[in-house]
Amino acid sequence: MKLFPIPYIKILKLVAILSIFSLVSAYVAEHIFGFKPCKLCLYQRIPYFLLIIVSASAWILKDNSILKLLNYICGGIFFVGFVLSSYHVMVEHGIIMEPCHITDTASDLNMLRNLILHHTISCKDVPFRILGLSMAEINTVVSLLLTIGIFYNTRATLKK
Repeated sequence: MKLFPIPYIKILKLVAILSIFSLVSAYVAEHIFGFKPCKLCLYQRIPYFLLIIVSASAWILKDNSILKLLNYICGGIFFVGFVLSSYHVMVEHGIIMEPCHITDTASDLNMLRNLILHHTISCKDVPFRILGLSMAEINTVVSLLLTIGIFYNTRATLKK
């Protein structure tokens, strides 16, 4: 059985389904199970929204060269998602400081007031894990594998 190449339209449909599943899972965790997302969790949703828009256009556009371009765009978006989720994982593990880190000597009272009123969630806090992995870690692995898979498939299709 030969795995690659897979037709562009099938890849784009799979990307759309996976992106919808990922966003639905994130919203279910947030709104039904009460797990509040940090800022980086919210940022990690943006590539999935873009992927839905790009991959859904495959149902409208049937030209194979446009579908190939859409595959490349999806691969690039997955790569951006990989970079963003990798950054989030490094924050979770304390390798780098979180973007909105609160220092002990907060000099701006307005900043402190806003933090108290809006109750920001720390990017280091992992509310739950699946098989020992945080959602950011799972997103990192999935995004990397899909980036590699999409670009490899497109190259395999070119050699065909």
